[in-house]
Amino acid sequence: MTIQQLQYIVEVAKNDSINKAAQNLFISQPTLSIAIKELEDEIGITLFKRSSKGISLTEEGIEFLQYAEEILDKIDDVKKTYSVKDLSAISRFQVSCQHYAFVVDAFIKFMNNSEAHKYHFTIKETKTLACIDDVHQRKSVIGVIYLNSANESLIRKILSDKHIEFHELYTVKPHVFLRKTHPLATKSIIYPKDLAPYPMVVYEQDPGDYLGEELSAVENPNKVITTQDRGTTNNIIANTDSYNIGSGYIFPKIIPHEITSVPLAINDEMQIGWIKLANRNMTDDITDFVALLKESMDNNYPGVKYIKTNP
Repeated sequence: MTIQQLQYIVEVAKNDSINKAAQNLFISQPTLSIAIKELEDEIGITLFKRSSKGISLTEEGIEFLQYAEEILDKIDDVKKTYSVKDLSAISRFQVSCQHYAFVVDAFIKFMNNSEAHKYHFTIKETKTLACIDDVHQRKSVIGVIYLNSANESLIRKILSDKHIEFHELYTVKPHVFLRKTHPLATKSIIYPKDLAPYPMVVYEQDPGDYLGEELSAVENPNKVITTQDRGTTNNIIANTDSYNIGSGYIFPKIIPHEITSVPLAINDEMQIGWIKLANRNMTDDITDFVALLKESMDNNYPGVKYIKTNP
């Protein structure tokens, strides 16, 4: 087993592709495939499984990847301690999250605060289970999700099974995102029955995945619009009488100025927090990013302190 082979495994796992990993490593695909096969033969396990959707880690591969990254991290620590500063080193950081503007705000500040000579930072807005899997497979250093009364039991079980910690940031009241000229925009409080005539915008989830980030304010809404990204969602809300339900955070330049948020009167709360693998060390990057998340949430939450559910 060599350091180079460990680096190969990490790169393939990060890209879910032998071709892409080989390009990033500046080697041929056959060379990379042979190196992986030799390592698998040496340690006696299968690291990757192949399917019509591509290549992915096996359960044994996920466990091996954790050891590989820990070894490579230790090697980097030794180099930093005993070597002249390497200006060619690339600082890497990836966060996965549900579609939250406050995470984007924190990411922008994190990027602007970075003193790294070279870096490759990634923010991935994705589905709930995909966010958890990114953290589990060590593709993302941390993730940002929310818990509520409907999903908490199941999500906590999934996190426990995958040895992932949940750290609460804030518990907030749900809000309705809608355009400022919407018929309901002048209300101080919106009740679920008020929303019935209007289209609800939701983010696409995988079949069987009901752990979306929208709270079910309206039972079986008559009009539903499904999108895949926050930009499209915001554009639809800003130009129609549709709505979306979320945390209530409004960020200038991230959320269009045509959109506002109004408190939603339901007996539920959103417990927003960040997740990481239990055995992953708290690096300076993680500490700094979490602090920026808190800063963004402190400065931009509407601050509604009521639970009134009956009109």
